[in-house]
Amino acid sequence: MKNLLFTSAAAALLLAGCSQNEPAVDPTPAEELVPIELMANVDTPAEIETKAGAGPITAAVGVNIAGWEGTTQSLAAAPKWTNTNQSVVLNAAASAITLNPLRYYSADGSINTYVRAWYPAGSANNNPAATGIVTFADTDGLNDVCVSNVLNGNKTTVISGNLTLNHLTSQLSFKAVKGTGMVDGTKITKIEIVGGTVPATLNLSTGAATASASKTLVAYDKTSATASAFSVPATAAEVTGASKMMIMPVANNTTIKLNVTTLSENRSVTYSNVAVTTDGTKFEAGKAYAITITVQQKGIELKANITPWTATTGAATVI
Repeated sequence: MKNLLFTSAAAALLLAGCSQNEPAVDPTPAEELVPIELMANVDTPAEIETKAGAGPITAAVGVNIAGWEGTTQSLAAAPKWTNTNQSVVLNAAASAITLNPLRYYSADGSINTYVRAWYPAGSANNNPAATGIVTFADTDGLNDVCVSNVLNGNKTTVISGNLTLNHLTSQLSFKAVKGTGMVDGTKITKIEIVGGTVPATLNLSTGAATASASKTLVAYDKTSATASAFSVPATAAEVTGASKMMIMPVANNTTIKLNVTTLSENRSVTYSNVAVTTDGTKFEAGKAYAITITVQQKGIELKANITPWTATTGAATVI
């Protein structure tokens, strides 16, 4: 996977090193300036995954933080400032954010600053436009799009509480296991998600993402390197090298299906539009679904189990 995946509560973000969309220097006399100080954490549970699939990382990652000014909250506009790609370090508890460059409340005590953070950051994901909309260029299903709550304060009543980043997608990961009649040595060479959508834009005013068009998302592909393809074991195990995929939540899980390609005795077979069953009828935001692929003599069965973020289940069977 090429994305970073946020998972867990009470993870602290120490932020440093960023760019901005306006100079940090404020012409107001220094004695009237009150710096903005923030605390932050990540929604339950606490880990970050890499898009490369290397698992949770401990090094810093980047988020964007923006501030708007006014007497009432109005984020459907270009922010007064944006700290882009701030360095984020996860710790066991929420810690102070070091804004760099430093930002200040308005010298007018009646003017509030409203602050919101989002992920991912960086050149592939635009800073908000004049309407407060962020557009994501990368829509391959590998981005764990998160957005925080809105905090506000002014020079007299400063911001309190934490910026908490919340997942807007459902996460799908993949396991496989030998079923009845499966030929020993059978490999999985490709896994695709059919009918899923991914975040295309993020509305910073509402905190909601809009979905892309329905698409087929590739989670695993060894069709050109079958020698290193995943051999289906007798005991369920994660499909090595398969990406964790982030899709927009759906109210009806029957709209999400898998294409699974297997290789056995030099014969490749693709099982198309295999239904996925889950605990319940939905794929929900902030929940991670571990889909177990059971390879049988005549097909594939799928079943999904919830795992942290918030654990749930699912399945699919090739018969």
